[in-house]
Amino acid sequence: MPANDTETRAQLERLARAVALSSQMLDAARAGDWDVLASLESDRGRLLGEDYASVLSQSPSAAARVKEGLATCLRLNDEIAALTGARMARLGELLAEMSSPPAGNGPPQRPPG
Repeated sequence: MPANDTETRAQLERLARAVALSSQMLDAARAGDWDVLASLESDRGRLLGEDYASVLSQSPSAAARVKEGLATCLRLNDEIAALTGARMARLGELLAEMSSPPAGNGPPQRPPG
């Protein structure tokens, strides 16, 4: 097998791993398991940081697999971003509630006298 076929196969396997990690990240976000999501993100980021452009020129089927894999990662990432955005908004609301006194409860009053 020529070296470029071996490298193409290896890159496609790494991209498939990035898709699997994206799916696991979405599962973690749905479950509210933010620590797991964060730990998976670093591995996925490393895999998606690769240059897949060379695979696009190898064969039409390899190019299609790269396009499909990247499109899947983007779709899953959009879902993850929506869930994390909602969580961040809720955390902002909780922080605001903690920062302001409850309505109708001003500072304690001294009894007359």
